[in-house]
Amino acid sequence: MADASHFFFSIVGAGVGAGVGAGEPAPAAEPVHTEPTPAVAPDADADSHAGPDHAVAVGHMDATHAADPGHAFHFDFDAVRAHHTMPYPAMEWFHHEPVIIFNLAGYAGKHVGVLSQDPAFAAADANVHVAWATKKAELYGTTPETLAKAMVVADSKDVLTFPQALSWFNNQTFIGTVALLLFSIILFIKRPKKGQVKPQGAVQHMLESVVLFIRDDVVRPNLKGPAAHHAHAHDDHHGHPAPVAASGHVLAASPYAYADRWVPHFSALFLGILAFNLVGLIPGGGSASGNPGVTLAFASTTLLAMLLYGFKEQGFVRFWINLVPVKWSWKPMDMLVWCLLFLIELMGLLIKPAALAIRLAANMFAGHTAVLAFAALGFIIFAGDQSQHVMSLGLGAVGWVIAVALYFLKLLVAFIQAYIFTLLSAIFIGASIHPEH
Repeated sequence: MADASHFFFSIVGAGVGAGVGAGEPAPAAEPVHTEPTPAVAPDADADSHAGPDHAVAVGHMDATHAADPGHAFHFDFDAVRAHHTMPYPAMEWFHHEPVIIFNLAGYAGKHVGVLSQDPAFAAADANVHVAWATKKAELYGTTPETLAKAMVVADSKDVLTFPQALSWFNNQTFIGTVALLLFSIILFIKRPKKGQVKPQGAVQHMLESVVLFIRDDVVRPNLKGPAAHHAHAHDDHHGHPAPVAASGHVLAASPYAYADRWVPHFSALFLGILAFNLVGLIPGGGSASGNPGVTLAFASTTLLAMLLYGFKEQGFVRFWINLVPVKWSWKPMDMLVWCLLFLIELMGLLIKPAALAIRLAANMFAGHTAVLAFAALGFIIFAGDQSQHVMSLGLGAVGWVIAVALYFLKLLVAFIQAYIFTLLSAIFIGASIHPEH
């Protein structure tokens, strides 16, 4: 329930526009003779002059607007989605209130219109970040001095700001990195002691179950290796002598000896993706596995293993010949068919890992978006027609029930997607090492 309430308030802070008056006009007051005061442009107008990216700020929570009962209710679902499912240069649970800024220039550039209206903007020292701002000002359609001062103001609002050398971080990669570091620390602390042969404690038993599952259901059925096809009493494929019993008799090589060498790789791959998937369920964070760049990096390791170990076990030339499931023939028509199949298989070699990356990223991104859409259903309806109070509350409650159900479904999907990625990687690598044709 704590996570659900945190998630609720993060949605409200990220997407709800100010103005609880639902667009109703303010009651008429007694005429008072006062001196005219200059009009102050709202933050949304300031954002509209700061480039297309700054339109996200329109309709967010603002203290000035919240105090105005005549201001219309706004809700920007794209802004909510940007905070929770897209790469974002900061971590903030409420809009314009950053907790950690990963890319100071990127964050200030997105919100330069709002930051320039801050009272501290006029006194900000542009020289602090002028070198960095000069490189990025044109990207955000502003001047280096304005961007540098906006960076100073943004830097004063958060708890931690990453240096320029680490500005490539975003909310997704940061959360994923923290997850991997915590997981690595747990593995280091709970590592087996010297001479220990049986697992001890809940963590070691859980890890043993995962590793045995990956070994028996993923690795051994798909990576048989040369030893499975050429097990005999002589030296094996890699020049290692066959095992010898105490009686002096030569023993046959284990059919799983080659496959078991891959167990650490695929166990680490499964646990790494699972860590990314699970930490992405934390409300207010970001899912690294929903970022195509991250999933493409995982898929690149599969492609690299397919090529390197395919070359090693089959030979460079034989690997490319074996891509085609038919034998070469010097007949003109057979040659044409063979060349056509070679092009198709070559594209398939690249499409397979690309499909891995797209499948994982699309499933995680779609799941997060679906949860957000149902959780924000009441706000979306009320923003569209502010007279539909009962419908907004009723459908909003139904939306939250569906969102909670989808949230637990995503918990299952997190495990399934990690398993599918690992299984298909094992199948692709195994097919490259020992083609069946």
